[in-house]
Amino acid sequence: TPTPTPTPTPTSSPTQGPAGPWAAGTAYAAGAQAIYNGVTYQCLQQHTALPGWEPPYVPALWRRQ
Repeated sequence: TPTPTPTPTPTSSPTQGPAGPWAAGTAYAAGAQAIYNGVTYQCLQQHTALPGWEPPYVPALWRRQ
């Protein structure tokens, strides 16, 4: 008789923690949040932040929440 194969256990995807301060040199995933000057922004596309790429100055990367 065939041996049944184990059913994989579903795993939940990681949840994002609270938004932290925006920082140059940080790798941000799409959907991540960061706080800059007291305002929360949502990352629109994955990138590693560089100086001068602060959220209010790069609307292609960040959306104000």
